[in-house]
Amino acid sequence: MAEGDKLKVEKAKFESEWESIDEKREELKKDAERIAMERVAVAKFLKDERDSLRMEKDAMRNQYNTT
Repeated sequence: MAEGDKLKVEKAKFESEWESIDEKREELKKDAERIAMERVAVAKFLKDERDSLRMEKDAMRNQYNTT
């Protein structure tokens, strides 16, 4: 095989690998964005639950103190 043909094969292989790396990078970026949104949703849910429990506790305390 001629040197020029070897270089063309290597170049094609390199470009294919580079394209694969770019695709993986894009997938990771999308996963990171999805995880960030899920983290915000979980944090909001936990805050809402904590607030709800605090209100419930205060209501029970008020009910106990008024009786």
